[in-house]
Amino acid sequence: MMLRIFRLNSFSRFRRKIISKRNFTISNSRCQDDYGFTTYDRRPTQAVGYIVALPEIPEQSTENNLFLSNISRNSDWPPLATASAADFYEGTIKLLMEYGVTIHDHYQHIVEEHQKNRFGRFYLNFEQMLEPMLADEYDVDYAFNTLLLKMYTDWPACSSNDWKCDFYDVFSLRAHENRNKLTYGGVLYQWVKTHMDDFKKLKERTKFKGEVIENIEDVDKDLDAIMPYWQRRLVEYYYRHFVGCGVAMFHDGTEKNQLRMSKISQFMNKNKFDYIFCIMAENRTPVYRITEKSAFKNAPPHILRELAINKEQFEEGEWEVTLTPTKMAPFLRYCADRRLRTYAWNKWVTIAGWASDSMTFCNGTRIDGIVNQSYMYAKNLGFKNVADHQFCNKMAGSADAVRQFIDLMYRRFLPTFKSRYDNWVEYGQAHELISGTVSEKDLFYLCPKEADNRYNVDFLRLMKHFPFWQTFENITTILTYLFNLKFEDVSSDEKLERCHPTCRIYAVSDQTTGEHLGRLYIDPFMRSNKRSGWKTLLGRMQNPMRRLDKIVYLIGAANEPDSDGNSFLHYEQLQALLFQLGRSIQLLLSEVPYREIAIPWEPQYYAWGGRVIWRDEYAMDWDAVNMFPEFLKFFVYKPALLSQMSSPHAVTEAILTEEKAEAPAFALQRGAFWEAYRCLFWADFDLTLFSMKRWTDRWWREIYVEKYEKYFPWPIDNNYPQFQGTNFTPIFSNPVFHCMYYRKLWTEMLALDMHETFALEHDEPETAERLKNTLLRKGAGEPQNELYMRFMGRDPSIGAILDFYTNPILSLASEEIKKLGSNYV
Repeated sequence: MMLRIFRLNSFSRFRRKIISKRNFTISNSRCQDDYGFTTYDRRPTQAVGYIVALPEIPEQSTENNLFLSNISRNSDWPPLATASAADFYEGTIKLLMEYGVTIHDHYQHIVEEHQKNRFGRFYLNFEQMLEPMLADEYDVDYAFNTLLLKMYTDWPACSSNDWKCDFYDVFSLRAHENRNKLTYGGVLYQWVKTHMDDFKKLKERTKFKGEVIENIEDVDKDLDAIMPYWQRRLVEYYYRHFVGCGVAMFHDGTEKNQLRMSKISQFMNKNKFDYIFCIMAENRTPVYRITEKSAFKNAPPHILRELAINKEQFEEGEWEVTLTPTKMAPFLRYCADRRLRTYAWNKWVTIAGWASDSMTFCNGTRIDGIVNQSYMYAKNLGFKNVADHQFCNKMAGSADAVRQFIDLMYRRFLPTFKSRYDNWVEYGQAHELISGTVSEKDLFYLCPKEADNRYNVDFLRLMKHFPFWQTFENITTILTYLFNLKFEDVSSDEKLERCHPTCRIYAVSDQTTGEHLGRLYIDPFMRSNKRSGWKTLLGRMQNPMRRLDKIVYLIGAANEPDSDGNSFLHYEQLQALLFQLGRSIQLLLSEVPYREIAIPWEPQYYAWGGRVIWRDEYAMDWDAVNMFPEFLKFFVYKPALLSQMSSPHAVTEAILTEEKAEAPAFALQRGAFWEAYRCLFWADFDLTLFSMKRWTDRWWREIYVEKYEKYFPWPIDNNYPQFQGTNFTPIFSNPVFHCMYYRKLWTEMLALDMHETFALEHDEPETAERLKNTLLRKGAGEPQNELYMRFMGRDPSIGAILDFYTNPILSLASEEIKKLGSNYV
């Protein structure tokens, strides 16, 4: 007998072994769940059956697990200090498995009721259909996100691979249970479709002789009689998701369509996995070890720590650069040695390309397969091309709108790029002794350096104006003035446990209404056992029935405090703090009672040994989710706000006045242009590739070369074919990201447009209150374009972002700017 053994996640629902036929027969008991299996020996010639074993369910209960006991007692705060890491992990796994059983039993019960009653499955109300699952889901999400906080910030010492394996197991299990909820037997889809048909019929009955009745409130009342407002919004979200990801086509289409959809999805998943695998097969090899600190003479401490081999001695070195985005981006930005930058860049752009050591790992032809199957998938759903599929539920609305946006940006950006490219070349020749062609590998470094030199700014010295906690208090003071929010430090409450003494907890309330919004947990500083950069997690939603408030976890990556207890922020860290604090306020202000539509979530994924996608968000307009975080992030470009966020210099006690803050603000604004221009190039390439009538109209490399020659004055190096699409995961790693690279510039446009509105209306608190009530409180309950129109009174304007990046004043020296006066600036 030949035995084929598969290794599953230690907490998977089933373990499976396949037996080959050799004078042996076994009854076929096939697994219901489709897990990823890893084979340890050769494939048998003929599989005739399966051995199915139940999983090793953690023996955890409220009696022996402090975390589960805390949840079951409806406690106000998680036991972050008293519960062990095992309590968090095993308890969360137990809750996830019980949640999976709840879903299975609930849907089975509905199917049985449908067999007894012809209409039982379709006309169940919201409480009968969704509430049983949502009740369990509330505790599961709370446990899962609190576990993530614990794993990111206070996990026992272990190897990086062990930590990633544990993280991958729990993440994939959560993703699996979420898919089961949405797709199990099509039960939820049939129920959602029935209610959507009811909503549609009711709206049609409001028409009289071809005209819509004038009093729309009567229609809303009739709809509310069928289902309350927020419940209806959740049902509409589910329906958009089912239509966008193909569930509707799968269940409503013919058997031929179902088979086609299944095969296309299968090939898409295989190509996606192969694409990621080929990149990861090459990017583990160290590129270079650097021993001389002179190569990073202007690098801030958090960059030295990121690149250091020994994190405890990051100031002394050595430093290592590997072919991963987290290493390459800071290296290209701060490495002063052009020879090292050139070597690393040539390695980076040829990962999984035609210059690979083996054509087995070349992604050039795999991209053709990805594009082909994406077009087939979109057309099988009834869309003209991939772009139409992607934009059907996005704020941008259509590929034509994004094309117009990109073309307007290009027409304004190109003259500015040509002018500044000459400035970068002159600076490189004069100060960096660069000879020859200045190209991409140089501009990551030269663009911000030239801006710093033009305005005579030293950001390492400027850090002394921004100690973390004082800066945070200054930011909350600004937010209190604008949005009338109150941040009360409640860290001294002994009942509120923390992972580390440096963490703080704030109770956040709206002083306009007197409403308690929730609590904000902040873990700001790096530690030896901390494994995350800047991140924000929604710990739990508010639950008035259980008297539980909202909890948001903000994880920071500020430098460890020095002997005086100070941790000074570099401008990159200040931007990250503003962005994550903006996300926290966005989550706290959302009055939506359901997590799935609290904000327009981006697709959540975890990449390690492949990519596990939590949810393919075709239903959300997540191209606008970063609108408010970017609005706060742009505070650093406003001299008045930058001055208000600062503190007296830690050494000289000098004050960063608004006049002194102009130079760093302008330097940051000018230094950001190269990244914006490069982002515009990729957005143009991305949209062009996926908005053709047929995928065979043009080869992806033809489009790449055409756009490259259109945007950049230097040729593609023939020795290193720089077709970076072979490893450009933000576009090709998953179909949900196709056509979406424009979203960075799109959200910046929205944020700067809001800044311009604040400046024109001259009443910041009144404008901020309108922003809070018309946009932030609605979350993702309504389309973002409607909420934005309600706040602004018009469509988004591109003028503010064009003025920001192409402002002619940024071409002047600091002395010439002073002559113009502050009003002109």
